[in-house]
Amino acid sequence: MTARRARLLAVFPLLLFFIPAHAAVLAAFDFDTSDGGFELEPENLHEALLSARVADSAGTLDDFSGVTGRALAARAFPAGNAVGFTFEARPHKRFQARRFGFAARVSATGPTVLEIAFAGHEIGRIETTTGFVFHDIYLPAAAPAAEAELVLFGLGASSNAGTLRLDDVVLHGEVHAVPLPPAAGLMLAGLAVLGSGVARGITRRCRPTRARRRPAGNTSRA
Repeated sequence: MTARRARLLAVFPLLLFFIPAHAAVLAAFDFDTSDGGFELEPENLHEALLSARVADSAGTLDDFSGVTGRALAARAFPAGNAVGFTFEARPHKRFQARRFGFAARVSATGPTVLEIAFAGHEIGRIETTTGFVFHDIYLPAAAPAAEAELVLFGLGASSNAGTLRLDDVVLHGEVHAVPLPPAAGLMLAGLAVLGSGVARGITRRCRPTRARRRPAGNTSRA
């Protein structure tokens, strides 16, 4: 084995740790049960996520007809209601939320604008309609996290009875392993250096040695 190859093999575990994850669906809600009923549990949940939850601050969640099947509904927006989705990773996992999609419609007295907040910061506003429209929101770059929250604030509703409906909610993103603690990183780096040194030693020992030449005219043995 050459010294170069041994060094690469020694460092290979470190290289694997930093390979970027591929984009995936982290969670998806369609709010339908298999028998046509209503549910708040996600239809799909990535294996790296522990939970995906939905709630509203005023406790008004209900169900109306959706794009297909049922849809989530909320009201009481003039009183400051908001609908939030919270996503939590499993132990030793982190994720980066990249894109948030959902279909929305309102009643005649419901919110006229949805303000979208991610990780506590407003990232945009969209106008609502009385028919379902699908929205695809790209989220700002953020470090991998164990938890993330997306909140929809309904603005401009003229009545507390005015409703917002949501359907086909999908969160896209990437999953990552938890970064190694500094001590573990130093240990692996030390193993890489050690492996490199051992390989150099093996290479030196395996090199053919030249036979010593006797002085000219001296053929006697000791």
